[in-house]
Amino acid sequence: MADAGRRWLSDDVAALVTMHGKEAVIGPVLAEGAGISLFRVPDVDTDAFGTFSREVERPGTALDAARAKIRAGFAASPATRIMVASEGAFGPHPAIPLLPFGDPCVMTPMIPERR
Repeated sequence: MADAGRRWLSDDVAALVTMHGKEAVIGPVLAEGAGISLFRVPDVDTDAFGTFSREVERPGTALDAARAKIRAGFAASPATRIMVASEGAFGPHPAIPLLPFGDPCVMTPMIPERR
């Protein structure tokens, strides 16, 4: 099944909505696993959807923020067929405050049907 997915996306290009260098980590994984090359969408202020430091509160869930980043990415790069965004949160464990805790990172690839 993985081989079928790799053939389907092989040699495709995806865009990543980030301001924090995540393309250096995500790009090689997409290239190796699916044959997709990755570029960063310029000029999208992803911190507007909430910041790790909580200086800007995230309105909604991590999935809501990832979806908002996807929409902003397509607005900034409308010719792109595959858009990727990620979102996560880290802080104290809800039951054991001295223990660090992380919500899973959300990866949301989208392929619009219009293309």
